[in-house]
Amino acid sequence: MKHARQLLFSILLFLSVIASAQNTDLYITVDPIDAITESTLTEARVSLLNPTDSTEVDTFRRLKIIGDMIPRYTFVYENKQTTLPFKYIVRIENEGYETSYANLSILPSEEKQGEVIRDMGRVRLPRIMKRKLDELVVSATKIMMVMKGDTLVYDATMFQLAEGSMLDELIKQLPGVRLEEGGRITVNGHFISTVCWSTERISSAEILKWPCKTCPPIW
Repeated sequence: MKHARQLLFSILLFLSVIASAQNTDLYITVDPIDAITESTLTEARVSLLNPTDSTEVDTFRRLKIIGDMIPRYTFVYENKQTTLPFKYIVRIENEGYETSYANLSILPSEEKQGEVIRDMGRVRLPRIMKRKLDELVVSATKIMMVMKGDTLVYDATMFQLAEGSMLDELIKQLPGVRLEEGGRITVNGHFISTVCWSTERISSAEILKWPCKTCPPIW
């Protein structure tokens, strides 16, 4: 009889432990905020995901905090029929922000007087940056002058000349070039006897009366 009573007491104690494990009150809070302004994201959506297949299991509800001059909110998950251990993934999302994920694991050792209270604190969500590129204009860069072997080549289109100008007006604008009286030309102090204009060779004496054309002179 004594052994039967001990066995019955053991069974009742075991069932009591199981019942308490199945009826743990779970209370979880989380505060989604803007990563820069740190303001509460009142339109956020917080949900629990199954860690095995990432399916949504349940959602948090938004709770307004009473007593503050400025309205504040937190997101709460409450379950009075929780079995520990409790392992899920918390997903926090808000339109215009990057989605955040956090692993949530609550062990039986955390239970106190039949309940577990877990505050996940503030979770910062970065904004999704949307950059609109302005119209991009690509233009080629012309080179005013270039050396080809021992020949200095100028691009005549790089210089501003009035329509009908003579060649001497162009030569006066060329960097390093000096046009003296009588059509004598020097480049960096060196005398130049002839000028090649496209395929034509022009002597110094003809410079003053040669009309400009749109083609590069070659020295």
